[in-house]
Amino acid sequence: MRRATTRVVLAGMLAALLVTASGCWPFDLASNATSFAAGWLMRGLAAQALPTELTCYRNGVAIDCADVPAEMLPANP
Repeated sequence: MRRATTRVVLAGMLAALLVTASGCWPFDLASNATSFAAGWLMRGLAAQALPTELTCYRNGVAIDCADVPAEMLPANP
């Protein structure tokens, strides 16, 4: 029983290698897996958004943003 299972697994792996190596498979699994792994590992290196300080102006003069009505302020300052 164990020998038959080993042969089935080996035949499946051989068939998968033949299909991917012969060009019948529409996806390049190795490059896709490598790209995914690289993105997964490098996601922490991406630039983080820095909090921006909101400056409000009226007629070209800087004013206190507390004087501006809330509906005129951006949703996420």
